[in-house]
Order: sequence, then structure tokens, then C-alpha cells
Amino acid sequence: MDTSSSHRSTAVFAAALLLGALTGCGGGAASPADAAEPASWPEGTALVFGGTPVSAEEIDRHVELIHLIEPHLVKSDHRRKALTNIVLPVVAGRVLYPDERQAAFERAQALAAEAREVGRVPEGAPEPIYLTGAWREVGMPVWDEARRTEAGSFSRVVETPGAWTFVHLLAVGTEPGEAFGPMTQITVQRYDVRYIDQEATRATLQSAMDQLELEIVDPEWEKVVPASLLYPRTAAGG
Repeated sequence: MDTSSSHRSTAVFAAALLLGALTGCGGGAASPADAAEPASWPEGTALVFGGTPVSAEEIDRHVELIHLIEPHLVKSDHRRKALTNIVLPVVAGRVLYPDERQAAFERAQALAAEAREVGRVPEGAPEPIYLTGAWREVGMPVWDEARRTEAGSFSRVVETPGAWTFVHLLAVGTEPGEAFGPMTQITVQRYDVRYIDQEATRATLQSAMDQLELEIVDPEWEKVVPASLLYPRTAAGG
């Protein structure tokens, strides 16, 4: 199979989905009916990205991680980094590929549950990626999940950009009873059940980050969201 053709097809398909998402989420000026819409968002919604509500809880669950990595920052900075580095890339995938994302989730959950039950990954699982390092090397959500996983065990499923991921935690660079620090090293087998082609993920999600409309619902988040995200670049605007 010609992999370059496959990657071009993936990119074209993603662009078509992105265009549909953009036209469907009100990329132009809001009508009076649109202006009343925020009242219908679920309780706890902090903002809406590409027509998808994002709760404060979904963002704040990562604040502890950001504080561990960069304790000198204040809470609004922790929230901003959690939003831009972890949450929005994941939500972009949720907007573009809802059905594929759900199917990948169900498969990842089944694989991880069986792995935890029998102590090994079942046949048909994705090929593992062997990684050693701290959060920069293995990814923040994976490193954070490793903090909650016993060495030698399989983790829960966590969402990463374009995939659902679980790991086999092979080793942890801490002594018994010692807490994780910002540079704690781990060694893992990482299993990604992808719903976006790996080589297309960065470009696809970056395009969404640049173009999907972000609306603040809870005024508390106005000081958190970077201004650049409130005025996205569009194909028309350059």
C-alpha cells in the first residue's frame, strides 16, 4: 500500500470533517437565537469549543499535574496550561471524529480490562511503544496515570490526542513510599488505540485548534483562556 497516498487521503478527509465542524458551529456572527444558546449548556460548562461543551471539571482534573510539574505558577496559569496542552487537543478530536473516537474507546477499554485481569495484553492489541523518561518523554496524561498505577500493572485508559491509551508500567524511579516528583522517571509499554492516523494527528488537530470557534460560557474562565484562542485563524482570514 502507498503510505503517502494513505496519509494524503487521511488529511483530505480530516479537512472535510473540519470544514463541516466549522460551518456547523457558527463560525460567523451569532444570530439572536445563537446568543441565547449558552443557557442550554450543561451545568458546570466552562467553555464551548467547536460546538462541544467543556466542563470546568474536565480541565481542573489536570491542574494537580501541572502544579506538580510547575509549582511556581498560580492556579490560573495551571488551568491555562491544562486547557491548551491537554484538554483542547483532545476535544478537537472529539469534534472531528465522534464515532471513531467512541469505537476506539470501547476497544481500548476491553483490551485494558483483559490485560489487567490476565496480566498480559490480549492478541490483537496495538504494537506497544517502549518509553523511558519523565512527563516530557511519555506524555503528561500517561505520566500522570502512572502515578496511580502499581509497578508491574496495567493502567486505566486515558485519552491522548487522537487516541485512547493505556500502559504497562514496567518500572518507576522512586523508592517505596516516595512520591512522584516533576522529574520522576518511568519505563512503560504504551498502547495507543488510535482513531486518527498517527502521522496525521498533529496537523489535523493543530488545524482544528487554529480554526474551531471557542466561546467562554463561565466568566470565571475569561482570565484563563488565551486571547489567541478567542480569535481563531480561518481559511478566509488567513
